[in-house]
Amino acid sequence: MGPLMILGYLVGGWITIHVLIFLYNLYLHPLRNIPGSKIAAISELYTSYLLITGEYCRRTLELHDKYGPVIRTGPRELSFNTLTAFNEIYGGRLRTDHVYEKNPIAYIQGTHESKNIFFAQSKAHGRYRKILAPAFSESSVREVEPTIKYQVDGFIRALRDRRTGQGNFPTKEGVVDIDAWATYIVFDLLSALSFGEPFGCVEKGEEHPWVTNIFGVITHATWVQAAHRLKPYHKILEKLFIPEWLEGKFARHLDWTKKTLKKRIENPSTKKDWLTFYEKGLDEEELFDSFNVLIAAGGETTASTIAATLYYSTHTPGVMEKLVKEVRGRFASDSEIDIAEAKKLAFVRAVIDETMRIHPAVPVGLPRIVPKGGRFIDGHFVPGGSWVSASQMSACLSPMNFFEPRKFHPERWLGDKRFENDNRGVFFPFSLGKRNCIGLHFAIAHITFILTRLIWNFDIEAMPGNKDPLTLNEMGIWEPHSLWIRIADRKFD
Repeated sequence: MGPLMILGYLVGGWITIHVLIFLYNLYLHPLRNIPGSKIAAISELYTSYLLITGEYCRRTLELHDKYGPVIRTGPRELSFNTLTAFNEIYGGRLRTDHVYEKNPIAYIQGTHESKNIFFAQSKAHGRYRKILAPAFSESSVREVEPTIKYQVDGFIRALRDRRTGQGNFPTKEGVVDIDAWATYIVFDLLSALSFGEPFGCVEKGEEHPWVTNIFGVITHATWVQAAHRLKPYHKILEKLFIPEWLEGKFARHLDWTKKTLKKRIENPSTKKDWLTFYEKGLDEEELFDSFNVLIAAGGETTASTIAATLYYSTHTPGVMEKLVKEVRGRFASDSEIDIAEAKKLAFVRAVIDETMRIHPAVPVGLPRIVPKGGRFIDGHFVPGGSWVSASQMSACLSPMNFFEPRKFHPERWLGDKRFENDNRGVFFPFSLGKRNCIGLHFAIAHITFILTRLIWNFDIEAMPGNKDPLTLNEMGIWEPHSLWIRIADRKFD
């Protein structure tokens, strides 16, 4: 038997095995009766394609619109969009045999051990949360408020600067990419609280290289996830298809974090920052990993929410006018604004909540593994080992849960009877249960304070040609994009 014949038998056998797997997944698999994409049901290849093209969440939403509250999105994967599913999958249980663990293949580490709160399994996660949570409590936010105020003061001054031709400062006419500037202030703040000094984005009117690399790092993570879904070919696919420039961004990003954190550890600060809370409970590797994830993930999601809020506020008739009336009617001077008082502004909070509903900062469902023995979810028996998720995008943009879900209505959060049948229980912008976002108090304080200061200080209007945020692609978070507005110092009566 010659080598070509042997090769032919091997190729034929490989094809036969995969055809049989495809047929099993389609006609015999325990999830075969769940509606959804037939292409996705036979192989992970289609899901991997959607992930690397940034279309996964949009396609999942379309399938929910077509088939209902539960759909099949992979050979062993289901997506849900109901309150009962959110509570079952993410709500948390004291019994360890009921925990829906994170699916390691669906995250950046693939199958490797992780050393941070975001990727850790339940037991390790509890330890990390106990150490990290105090830094993000409401009382801790009050403790670091002077740092927040100082950085936002600089942000407001910079937006009054008209250094045309330098960085991304506003033009003489006040035209500015506010998506970029939301990124600058958020990451300067996070850097000041993490490393003891800001990145300098606001001062220079441009991104620090560490910030520039973040979306590349998250894109790298998405490509790794796509590859790991295709085991046993994942290692080959990583080598063949993950671009070198993505690998380079990832490496430079990690290297800068290590060097900067080490410098901060070796030079203790008199100011209270996050390292004050962390350094006694985490080793050096855990510190590095935790800082890297918390800043990258927290920064991008917060900045995108600020930018999206300004998009919907300036593109929805009457909303900015109501915001101006509330903010300027409450505060006689800019110096009166603090976090506690800003959080009392009902319409501001309604606008933020409506933004997080229509444009969730994390649109993708967070994959979990069904415990051994299987579980019933929304009346469907799901075998143990299956992958399940429920996403904010699929839940909050569904007409099953909200009236006019694709329209921006802040009034739905203020008791308007048009929306009395809305299922607001599915609104979990910071997730729920034991693994909900540890930084939710900080994020809301941050977003509310920055927006309130902007609205008090400037008259804001949209420029033509901005993209609707929902048309953007996503890699777990939304891709960066420009949002052009015109700002002018407010006019006093």
